[in-house]
Amino acid sequence: MLAQPNELPLSLELEQVYNAAISACRLVTISGPTADHQHRCFVVAGTSAGEINAIPCDSASAHCILMPTRHPNAISAIAAGCLTRPAKSQPNGMKEIISISSDGTLFCTALTTQNIASSVFYQIIQSNVNAAHIMDVDKDGWDELIVSMTDRVVRTFRYETDKKRLTPIHKWDVPSQITAFAIGESSANLCGVEMWLSQMAANYYVNLDLSKSQANVFPGSVYADSLIMPYRSLYIWLGTSSLVSIIIVANQRERLLQNPCGPIRSAAALKFNSFNVVVTLHATGKDLLIYGYNERNIKDSSIAPIARVRSLWRSDMLTACHWADDILIALSDCSGRINVYRLPITTLKSLITNS
Repeated sequence: MLAQPNELPLSLELEQVYNAAISACRLVTISGPTADHQHRCFVVAGTSAGEINAIPCDSASAHCILMPTRHPNAISAIAAGCLTRPAKSQPNGMKEIISISSDGTLFCTALTTQNIASSVFYQIIQSNVNAAHIMDVDKDGWDELIVSMTDRVVRTFRYETDKKRLTPIHKWDVPSQITAFAIGESSANLCGVEMWLSQMAANYYVNLDLSKSQANVFPGSVYADSLIMPYRSLYIWLGTSSLVSIIIVANQRERLLQNPCGPIRSAAALKFNSFNVVVTLHATGKDLLIYGYNERNIKDSSIAPIARVRSLWRSDMLTACHWADDILIALSDCSGRINVYRLPITTLKSLITNS
């Protein structure tokens, strides 16, 4: 029988209620424009009505920022980064927000620490995008847009400055429906970026080197319906609430995250210098498990959660980020409610050390 983790209280940082169901949500951190200005964190939410808003997470200025464009359909994916210029030339105090609706309508909006949102470009891409992430996959100094789709396809795009639009780079067709994926540092080369895709009712996973066009299928865990992720994961996405396990592959060995709370509804991964964190939201909508692992406990065949958290409301989606000295966890539900909780990193470090 699995040991029950300790209950951990969280500080409620923000609560917001929308007039429509939340269909996509992302926490976005933006560096201050100068050393004298603090970093800001926003919870960016898209609704089933096509609206996208940003809310500052600091209580002193927690008012809703309405983005200048509205999608014709429900928002299906949100990502943040720097698409239209090299990442090093991205001015502090600003970040680009990519929002994609179910029909393939894509808007890029610049959001600043001064609560100003302005349109950058608009484009129609393929429909049925269900998740998106922005990062530099080939280490050339430019961020790329990674999207997964409901028709067993993953695509990457790069912004062309002369055309002022995104152009496709790679497309991968995978054997079965994508139930979950993890994006992280390559296990063979820390300079590379890989995407590991879990497949419906399969005990194998598909490995994509995002800088190349080839897809590799690897035998995975005996546990079907699980998320298999690299040790240094940066972003994870779950497309089904039927997943019952998360497995980390380190040194070509599988490490199971112990799960005393049942099916996993949503999850997030965070990478720090000396440890990694995974947060899971379970089928009850109120139970969250927090895992912390490092070079010491990753040697164990299974890793127990370091803490359990119970949220105030039943939630459907989870997103998390590192902000200043805290981890922020945002929970949203189909009724339009968003709660943002704060957890001090010092608390996490202490729990990992004592685990």
